[in-house]
Amino acid sequence: MGILCDAAGPEFNPDEEPNAEARNFYDMIRAGDKPLYEGNSKHTQLSAAVRMLEIKCRHKCSQAWFDDMSNFIQELLPPDNLMPLDFYSTKKLVRGLGLPVQVIHCCVNNCMIYWGDDSDLNSCKKCGHARYKQTVRGSGNRLYIRKLKVPYKKMHYFPITPRLQRLYASTATANEMRWHSEHHMEDGKMCHPSDAPAWKHFDGCFPDFSSEVRNVRLGLFADGFQPFGQSGQQYSLWPVVVTPYNLPPDLCMKEEFMFLTVLVPGPTNPKGKIDVFLQPLIAELKSLWGVGVQTYDISKRQNFHMRAALMWTINDFPTYSMMSGWSTAGMLACPHCMEDSDAFRLIKSGKQSWFDNHRKFLPINHPYRRNTKDFIKNTKVTKQFPGVRSGDEILQDLNNRGLRKVMDVDAEVVNAAISKTCGWNKRSIFWDLPYWREHLLRHNLDVMHIEKNVFDNIFNTVFNIPGKTKDTYKSRDELNKYCRRPQFAQNLVTSKYPDVPFVLNKSQKKDVLEWVKKLRFPDGYASNLGRCVDAKKLKMFGLKSHDCHVFMQRLLPIALREFLPNRIWEPLTEISLFFKQLTSSSLTDEELRNLDEQIPVILCNLEKIFPPSFFDSMEHLPVHLAYEARIAGPVHYRWMYPPERYLRKIKHKIMNKAQVEGSISIRYIMDEAAKFASFYFKEGDPTLPLKEKRNEVYLDDIVDDDMFEIFKPPGKAIGAEGKRYLADNEYTAAHLYILMNCPEVQPFIDVFITEKRRQFPNLNDEVVNVVTEQEFPSWFEKYVHNQGMARGRGRGSTLPGRTSFGTGSQASGMPDPGRGSGVDEGPQQTEDVVNVLQQHHQQTSPHHGPGIVMNDRETWEGEEGEDADVGETSPEHPTDESLPIAQFDPTIDNPKAYRWTQTKKAVKRVFYKHAASRYKDTVYEVKDKWLKKKEQDLSVPDHVFQEWRRRWEDPDYSKRCEKQSGNRRSERAGEGSGMSTHTCGSRSMREHERALTLKEGKKPSAPRLFRYMHTKGHDDQTFVDQRSRAANARYEEMLAAATQAYCQSTSGSCDGATGSSQSSAPPVDTNQIWYEAVDGKEKMPVYGVGSSTSSFYSHRHPDYSAPSSGPFSNLFSTMEDFQDAVRNAIQYQLADTERRMIDYEDDRDELRLRFDWLAKKCQEGGLHFNPDDLPRIVRRNVPATADSSTPVPDISPYGPDTSQHHDDDARLDD
Repeated sequence: MGILCDAAGPEFNPDEEPNAEARNFYDMIRAGDKPLYEGNSKHTQLSAAVRMLEIKCRHKCSQAWFDDMSNFIQELLPPDNLMPLDFYSTKKLVRGLGLPVQVIHCCVNNCMIYWGDDSDLNSCKKCGHARYKQTVRGSGNRLYIRKLKVPYKKMHYFPITPRLQRLYASTATANEMRWHSEHHMEDGKMCHPSDAPAWKHFDGCFPDFSSEVRNVRLGLFADGFQPFGQSGQQYSLWPVVVTPYNLPPDLCMKEEFMFLTVLVPGPTNPKGKIDVFLQPLIAELKSLWGVGVQTYDISKRQNFHMRAALMWTINDFPTYSMMSGWSTAGMLACPHCMEDSDAFRLIKSGKQSWFDNHRKFLPINHPYRRNTKDFIKNTKVTKQFPGVRSGDEILQDLNNRGLRKVMDVDAEVVNAAISKTCGWNKRSIFWDLPYWREHLLRHNLDVMHIEKNVFDNIFNTVFNIPGKTKDTYKSRDELNKYCRRPQFAQNLVTSKYPDVPFVLNKSQKKDVLEWVKKLRFPDGYASNLGRCVDAKKLKMFGLKSHDCHVFMQRLLPIALREFLPNRIWEPLTEISLFFKQLTSSSLTDEELRNLDEQIPVILCNLEKIFPPSFFDSMEHLPVHLAYEARIAGPVHYRWMYPPERYLRKIKHKIMNKAQVEGSISIRYIMDEAAKFASFYFKEGDPTLPLKEKRNEVYLDDIVDDDMFEIFKPPGKAIGAEGKRYLADNEYTAAHLYILMNCPEVQPFIDVFITEKRRQFPNLNDEVVNVVTEQEFPSWFEKYVHNQGMARGRGRGSTLPGRTSFGTGSQASGMPDPGRGSGVDEGPQQTEDVVNVLQQHHQQTSPHHGPGIVMNDRETWEGEEGEDADVGETSPEHPTDESLPIAQFDPTIDNPKAYRWTQTKKAVKRVFYKHAASRYKDTVYEVKDKWLKKKEQDLSVPDHVFQEWRRRWEDPDYSKRCEKQSGNRRSERAGEGSGMSTHTCGSRSMREHERALTLKEGKKPSAPRLFRYMHTKGHDDQTFVDQRSRAANARYEEMLAAATQAYCQSTSGSCDGATGSSQSSAPPVDTNQIWYEAVDGKEKMPVYGVGSSTSSFYSHRHPDYSAPSSGPFSNLFSTMEDFQDAVRNAIQYQLADTERRMIDYEDDRDELRLRFDWLAKKCQEGGLHFNPDDLPRIVRRNVPATADSSTPVPDISPYGPDTSQHHDDDARLDD
């Protein structure tokens, strides 16, 4: 970067020396080509200063930031460096690189500028207003005289000649300026204005100009903006900008090549007097056309005579009038139809209407011309549009009418009188250009604003937006005065107007707006339209021009398709497609001629639907857009999107709002100097350095060579990662898109098409495309599997966090969506869960059958419609070769399919259990989403969801859910007791009581069970909450009092007796003391023991008393209680074992060992064990004799440990 790319060096001048001006410029650059410090070959003094200035301008930094950063850089560099010290020294260094600006004084009333022959005047020659402000100010003794003359108003003019010369002074742009003549049209497609007839016609009229390909073609645009915002001071500032069209499409109309030329000062809108401020520009354009300027072309190393010509202007419709002189208001607003317009004024509303103004553009034999019903009644149209006037015809008309230029002294009076009889209001200053009359198109209709206005009218009318709709009471009153539509007339009885078919009702509008609110677009494609939705007023607000552009061309047909009749929807779709085709980046003459023929028919179809008040001038102008595109080329070189963006950047240059024009001028000059100077230190694209986009990723960063090309996008995700399951139609569309756009799949598409054409030789291309979209995905899947080319995992290779539900046979017998689902609830529910997961897998796996991809090429098939465990090992690599989980099934078409074996179904059972739990959780999520947000989960088929919804909204079901919820939150120990906190987990107190009985060899007391289940780690000391701690304290206090009373009544000693001591405690009823301590109530659960209340406090025996002492007083109250407990424990264990272990051959041995151990425990407890006392399910498995020495597993209610057998009696007892 230390070597200047374009400056004259030792190797310079192989062909021709630069002219004097160019030589001075190169010498100035070479003078700054000094190393920044000794040993630095990367930056010179000038390149470093330009780079700093370019960074400041690009990031809009202040001068204070620049000074601070310069000081910091000084600290990093060696002491003898040449880095500028501050912003002032930097600006002084690059001052010579900047381009000139002229400050011209103006009349405060915009009558004239003090320029040229009028530069010495001190007052306006038209209105007489003084040029300068008063030189003496103040009064009395406080008078003072200004030393400098201060004008009332001044404009800034930036000459374009040196700016155009700079484009040829750098190799970064000099070659590109010849692109327009070096490229060639392909297939008759116009991709640039140089391909259009207007450009070629101009070349034919002026061959001496077109013979030098480096001559410049320019476009001009102007627009005003408010620098202080909507709520600030009323101030209208009008920049005028020119841009060269010689550049290629990727550089043409870009910010770097838009040159600010005139800054028309405020605060008032110049309106028709804008020609006053364009005088310096027109004079320079005339000079560039007639004389030219000597310019050095660095790419060819030679001097040439550069000339320039203005091709056309680009403006919105009001500015069109300011530039052309033709009024764009009133019934003659159309600049193409001019006096041939058929617009008329409506009776009731008083507005101009272009209704029935388009049949004259139709072919002479078109049936619409003879239609007397759907348009203006009883009217036939026979005349034809005469065509657009040529430049010579318009100029002759201006001369014949005697119109004046606004700079003339008598212009205001003369033009005002003439404008009453025609559409002209002045003679435009552009007619001073000698070539202006030869242009086929001089001023462009702005497609951007026309499209926005057409969309606004359609949207506001269809949505019936108050104050904006065209279907008003006045329009209804006057409708049948022009048209024959009695069905929409006012009802004389009710005085109401009937609904019209093109207006949406409230529910339809709500559906459309909700759809728009959920729309998501690719980054940079469109703004967030959801922010523009007003759900309360059912409208959209704050739509920008580009929002309307996207909505008009992409969303409008989709949004209205289901709500409007076809006879209304089709014309709206046609106008949408018209704008979409018109704004294509490349156009052919045939396409534009078709559009030119179609647009009158489309507008006539709209006239058959909407009232006359709908058709203002903006609804008429589309009829001329296809003609302009056919003459001048693609629309995106001639619409206002690039100028609007550029004006926004100009607006951001305002730093001093007290001096708006001066602030913009200074910032623009600095930005321009940095931009142009950067061209001489970089090769290639002159727009570098560009800020990297937030989602930009270069393909070089992707190192996965096995990844398909379609998955290597030049971008990355934005924001947090989220997951959403696709609906069937979404998944099908995504699958088809990937297949049809993946380069690796293209050879297979060719094979498929070849095969279809061989079968059906007469298929045309359109039918082939339809057949390919419909049949190729399934054909491709079979083809790949038959060839053995499948690889990778499917989308269903892991069980997802949410479940997608199936259709068909699953709909019947669907489990209750409001209840929990699990494998323990019955076989029907288990089958439903399997069907659900099977259907989910069909939606998430690329295999459209019930199989599941296990590794690269294996698939498991469910038995009788049941799915497989997704997470298990593949059949080819089982974890236990002696215990195969699945085996090959030759009856299935898939050669890599496996079924569950008839034995060893442990993995299958675990899968069912987890599937049921997942199913239950997902149903709860779907239910909660609907009841709280009224949003339907897309993973559930609609008919299944509607069945669930009817059940959820059933009043009986709602009452039952509320009751169950209330029970879960109820205070079971009485009002005010609060909800219980314990460490029982999901098992009941009764189960824990049985477990504690078998563990300690005796039945626990109520306080013992309480402490066991209400202390952390069952340590009997650390209670789980304040309530349990208080209850235990009250119990200890009452137990101590009862013990003391017992000791006093027996005159005995109670030393060492405590509430927690069981061995030395006196024979007092601890259960009764606990009952009183927690304030137990009859027929209600007692706090601390819960479901075991009936075990300690039987309500069947009101005369409850303490149990009598005996051999079983510390174990069970009676022998019957003990036998009941044993039977219940054994029956529970057997049921659990039979359910879990029935497939194992050694189940009976397991049961035999269990009962042997039970007999041993009964003998140790002094209890005779008689198998006949047990239930039948137990008795059939009990051995004839029980050997107490045989070790057996523990009969714990938690279930057996089926993974291994216990081998020692000590471990079993533990």
